[in-house]
Amino acid sequence: MVYIPAGEFVMGTGTEHDSNHQIGSPAHVVYLDAFYIDRYETTVADYAEFLNTRGNNDCSGNFCAGQYMGQVRGQWMELVDGLYQAQAGFEDRPTENVTWWGASAYCQWRGKRLPTEAEWEKAARGTDGRLYPWGDEWDSERAALYSHMLLPGTYPLPIGSHPGDISPYGVYDMLGNVEEWVADWYMEAYYLESPYANPMGPESGWNGERVTRGPAAYISHKGLILRMNLSPWQKTGVRCAYIP
Repeated sequence: MVYIPAGEFVMGTGTEHDSNHQIGSPAHVVYLDAFYIDRYETTVADYAEFLNTRGNNDCSGNFCAGQYMGQVRGQWMELVDGLYQAQAGFEDRPTENVTWWGASAYCQWRGKRLPTEAEWEKAARGTDGRLYPWGDEWDSERAALYSHMLLPGTYPLPIGSHPGDISPYGVYDMLGNVEEWVADWYMEAYYLESPYANPMGPESGWNGERVTRGPAAYISHKGLILRMNLSPWQKTGVRCAYIP
């Protein structure tokens, strides 16, 4: 994991008059206590281990991972002799078949928790308000981009394989590869009322949706400020946080 020191940072961008709240507006100063966050996204092999230890695909009465016809399948995972395993060659690819409930349960199993939206953004952007992990200028060569799907079997890329996509704190793949669940409910205008210290997100979500961050490789040119909203039964990636 990577240590993120306590202190202020500028979260979001723009002014309160911006109409597109998915880009995280307005910019506002947030203070966070120190925390740790995973250096890499959770891999297919990691998540298969979690499901095998759990012995089922049930997380609080909901699917941990997406399934079809009663089985977890696809997304580079298969069931062999009653055990989940990553398909050969895909062990270190980031999993993107995880529901919000599955992401939360996985982090708890690791003795951690999902990061808040504010924690995720600070770990990705640092304290200088940059749009991308490397700065403010777009560079399509630095991140694992969706265009790699043109090469069969290559997307998403193995974790950490794009050293250009590394945050000021040393966290990898927060722009490219897969979106990641965070703990917060989604509300469009939350940045207008977010508290100064350790914001935890709204008490409930718009249409019951949760926030995902890391704009996913097909829209990553929009930067780290992009906020996405998904229903918790939808599926994407996961990265965990920890406070001792």
